[in-house]
Amino acid sequence: VGSTPDGIYLAQKAKVEKTTDLKSWGGYRIPLLPAHQTETYGRGNMYFHGTNDANKKRSGGCIRLGGAMYDFIQSDWFQNHANDMLIIVDTH
Repeated sequence: VGSTPDGIYLAQKAKVEKTTDLKSWGGYRIPLLPAHQTETYGRGNMYFHGTNDANKKRSGGCIRLGGAMYDFIQSDWFQNHANDMLIIVDTH
């Protein structure tokens, strides 16, 4: 429950999931795997994802890229050059 806790997460390129729910997920989502030292306070099922709903101001605690997620996943850079990504969450 709540936002993605501060810490380090891995978003694996091989784990990109294509979804049909454009409103909630923006067509794609990538599970966030917390590093061993990241305290998640029992949170699970965190994703890096998009949305195509301009009125959606919040996520269920995930990291949301908005309408740009589709373009990000389809970009030449992501398709041909990107590797796994480390995502650092620091709200302080």
